[in-house]
Amino acid sequence: MAKAPPGDVAQAHRIRVIGPSYLPIDVAATLAPKDVTEAGKVEQAARDALEKFLHPLYGGPAGRGWSLGRNVFLSDVASVLGDTAGVDFVSELSLSVNGVLQGEEVIVPHDQIVVAGELKLNLTVAV
Repeated sequence: MAKAPPGDVAQAHRIRVIGPSYLPIDVAATLAPKDVTEAGKVEQAARDALEKFLHPLYGGPAGRGWSLGRNVFLSDVASVLGDTAGVDFVSELSLSVNGVLQGEEVIVPHDQIVVAGELKLNLTVAV
């Protein structure tokens, strides 16, 4: 069997490399800081925690990035916010995709990977 000269293989079989297809996950949450005088720091810490969790390469539940098509659960996001330093409790939390509320789970298509979308954080005083 004759070997194809270099270059012929590449011409005969095209390889198309494309970047990932991201699915931005929007988060809206109302948080109560343990100390109201630290509200600004708590808000920034919560924002940083969400951005880290929803980062495609080093986010996700295990902190090793998101797999293609791995769903996002409201309970995981609640845990991230609840574990954030200075947060007393989370009173409201929702996930959206393209402005559509998603409920308890965001279904991620098999060919997409999550990324942080719009993060709307409101702070409230614990009563």
